[in-house]
Amino acid sequence: MVSQLAQMFEEVQKDSDVIHLEIGDLDFSVSFAIDQALRQAIDEGKTHYTSIAGTSELRRLAAQDFQQDGIKTANPENTIIGAGAKPLISLAIRALLADKTKNEFIILDPSYPTYKRAVLNYGGIYRAIDTLARGFYYPFFGEIDKAVFSNTKCVIVNYPNNPTGIVCSLEQLARLPEDVWILFDEAYCRLVYNSTVYLSAAALPQIAKRAIVIRSCSKTYAMSGLRIGYLTAPQEITDKIIDLLSDEFGCPSSISQEAAVAALSNGRITEGLGRLNARKHYLCNWLDNHAISYPKPQGAFYVFADFSSWRMTSEEIAEKLLLEAKVAVTPGTAFGDYDGWIRLSYASVGLNQLEKALNRIEKVLFK
Repeated sequence: MVSQLAQMFEEVQKDSDVIHLEIGDLDFSVSFAIDQALRQAIDEGKTHYTSIAGTSELRRLAAQDFQQDGIKTANPENTIIGAGAKPLISLAIRALLADKTKNEFIILDPSYPTYKRAVLNYGGIYRAIDTLARGFYYPFFGEIDKAVFSNTKCVIVNYPNNPTGIVCSLEQLARLPEDVWILFDEAYCRLVYNSTVYLSAAALPQIAKRAIVIRSCSKTYAMSGLRIGYLTAPQEITDKIIDLLSDEFGCPSSISQEAAVAALSNGRITEGLGRLNARKHYLCNWLDNHAISYPKPQGAFYVFADFSSWRMTSEEIAEKLLLEAKVAVTPGTAFGDYDGWIRLSYASVGLNQLEKALNRIEKVLFK
């Protein structure tokens, strides 16, 4: 079954007049260093297989990236490279389910759809906890504790969050349940705005030994099509993932790995973060002016907005905006039980295009 996100992406490619507020793909070009690394890799004939878990140089740099955020357990041996963060998420879930002892995952909604699909695909079950119900837009950690049963295997944590852009504090994350695995999806950890500082909870001693941490070059370095993600975890988990990679996937692209080496060697923050912040402010001001509520985003490049006062389903709103306004958005139901909500992405539109898209939405929804 194709996910709502994939369906939406496929549909909107057919119309060149559509403005894309549905896709989390930066419109920035890769840096000069990354561009040069790609060209040099081809010129030097680096077009062959690498180690299944990635080149030794990239594993070293990826481990260093984790270590710089206090994850001292990371080292080149327990850090592996994958063809993007998404397959690493699925493989980590599959590795956790391999021993058959416990099979339940706790997922904090709204959540990236891959989590639930992977859990179900590999024979697990999940318990979804709504973080929007009380209007706090953060997990209620006492509720998470109560949701941990004898068969609970893992809690999946994604901050900065897709789709809300919320950044959860280290103090809150320190209260994550004990004696279960914690899978940290940190794909947006370098996209944090203003004075908000991202700190990985996997650096905390009480969490480190049960933490699986996954990051991505797609968001930080505008390398989405090059498909490079990286993961660190205790050796028992990475060994299982490497076995799965060996049997079914093979190594990531050798050329993309050379680009990732350049990326991780030449800066940790996406160039253009200021531009993203300006887009965020413009979009949030528009929502405020129209009295549309949303969790205040502190990171990533999404706003998750409540359009339920229009008394249409999320799919109806998305379809109406696509057909009548030529603006693509993502239905909130892609991220959990959030009918009437939509996710708006400002990753791939400049301020002029964003203004044009919002003017189109006004003409359709406020006429």
